Amino acid sequence: TAALARWHRTAKNSSKTDEFFALMHDEAVFHSSVVHTPLRGTPIAMAYLAAASQTLGNDSFAMSAT
Repeated sequence: TAALARWHRTAKNSSKTDEFFALMHDEAVFHSSVVHTPLRGTPIAMAYLAAASQTLGNDSFAMSAT
């Protein structure tokens, strides 16, 4: 769909956080395997997505095969 294509375009350009806010529903619920409780609302969902993007979306991140 057009919304999913827009999401992928935005994800490739991490500087467009305002576009992520525009794409996300006001009552978004972020489920984290680390926190173990649903996190409700766009601001907290964006905070976790931004942190994950910074960690996983850089050249120094590598996965171990162990």
